[in-house]
Amino acid sequence: MFRLSRTTTLVLLAAIACLQQGRYLARAVLPAQDVVDLACVAQRIECEGHAATTRSEPVPPLFPALVAATHRAASAVGLIELRDWATPPQWVAAAALVLTIFPIYLLTERLAGSNAGVVAALSFIALPALSRLGGDGLGDAVHLCLAAWAAWWLVDRRPIIAGLCVAAALFVRPEAAVLPMAMLLLAAARSAFRVPSFFLAAATCLLPYLAVGVTSPSDLLQRLR
Repeated sequence: MFRLSRTTTLVLLAAIACLQQGRYLARAVLPAQDVVDLACVAQRIECEGHAATTRSEPVPPLFPALVAATHRAASAVGLIELRDWATPPQWVAAAALVLTIFPIYLLTERLAGSNAGVVAALSFIALPALSRLGGDGLGDAVHLCLAAWAAWWLVDRRPIIAGLCVAAALFVRPEAAVLPMAMLLLAAARSAFRVPSFFLAAATCLLPYLAVGVTSPSDLLQRLR
């Protein structure tokens, strides 16, 4: 019986996800209201730099930084107008959802086979509650992407990379603080886990804050809670 290779399957799934996100982006009038505040932070990052903005803003900095970088690149080549801060969050969120397809397929394939991986990926693409995150321009899409990659790297027995994904997720949503315990339970079920290396890698989420002068425990807690 004819079977597609893993690479071909992933390419086709990613293409379907791109079409779905293109549909939502075309139908979206404006991003979600929460994006307005994040766009203001992104503007500060572009004007004042990452260090100054991270010191003064309690908002997790990764999603605004991605928005600022996307705005700078897209406006430089003429894809959007310089005043357009609504489109970059949507592009970043949509790209994150497309990238989430890969760990979802790989993880499900490892646990239940390739057919189950295809079903899981298509289900993820088809769910409106998830797919609309791209059109809404919400950072939850980036958080979800990093959490999915963390789960995959953990199952693939690469705890340091998994920990770094968790650390990056903490720069998007403070709710990522629950991921280490969830990863620990997943690893216990797989009976292959190096606890110290995973948690040390996850703890690197503190380093950028410390590097820009956010050293007070209360300030650190405000940014991670």
